Amino acid sequence: MPTSHGDSPIYVFEGGDVQEFEFGYQGGGAHSAVSDGAILSPMPGKIVSVAVEAGQSVIKGQTLLTLEAMKMEHALAAPFDGVVAELSAVAGGQVSEGVVLAKLEPAA
Repeated sequence: MPTSHGDSPIYVFEGGDVQEFEFGYQGGGAHSAVSDGAILSPMPGKIVSVAVEAGQSVIKGQTLLTLEAMKMEHALAAPFDGVVAELSAVAGGQVSEGVVLAKLEPAA
């Protein structure tokens, strides 16, 4: 699997078929959002700690909660400055991959 590409398409050959993929950059300016604010569990695990509460203001990079998975702790951080709109993570709780643990709204 390629990790970088130029302007040329990527061709994938499988079972006698050829698929062509083209990738384009759709980046925004300095004020574009990096996320929709949903903090998802990246893998199944246990919530070790929750460092914020609903309604709390947070800054980009601030740890919101810590998930223990595969014998490692994973700090999940705020992708932008904002306010914790929803918080469903509970310390000690087990979560599946892709579960929404918190939802942030951008700062005004």
